[in-house]
Amino acid sequence: MTLPVPALTAPHKPAKLRSAETVLDNGLTVVAVRKPGVPLVEVRLRVPFLSGKPAHPAQSALLAESILTGALRLANAVRALADEHEFIATDIAEAIAATQAPVGADDVEPIREQATGLLGRLVRHRQRGADLIYEAYATDIGGGD
Repeated sequence: MTLPVPALTAPHKPAKLRSAETVLDNGLTVVAVRKPGVPLVEVRLRVPFLSGKPAHPAQSALLAESILTGALRLANAVRALADEHEFIATDIAEAIAATQAPVGADDVEPIREQATGLLGRLVRHRQRGADLIYEAYATDIGGGD
């Protein structure tokens, strides 16, 4: 049995809503719209991250900081990974420097051990980063089952 689709109703004019807009001293634009009968406050932060303007002031650091300050647990984990980058970069520089000097037969084994240890650290570091992204998506963003 098929039911007929009801006819469209005539469009009606949307209600005129009163609004107020102001710019704070820090440059933040605040817009308030009153809609009677709706006891709700909605706050939106719009960061113009993707822009066609070549010299747009929004930077990825602003977006990242906005996200991270709302999830302290994630912020600490991201900060720990970022801090580890410095140590890994130093280890990479040392490993490269070790291969630049004249290398004798006695130097091969220590260089191999150093490189193997560095690769292990890189694999663990990459896994912690992947786990963090998964956790952020599954837990904080709500992309789980």
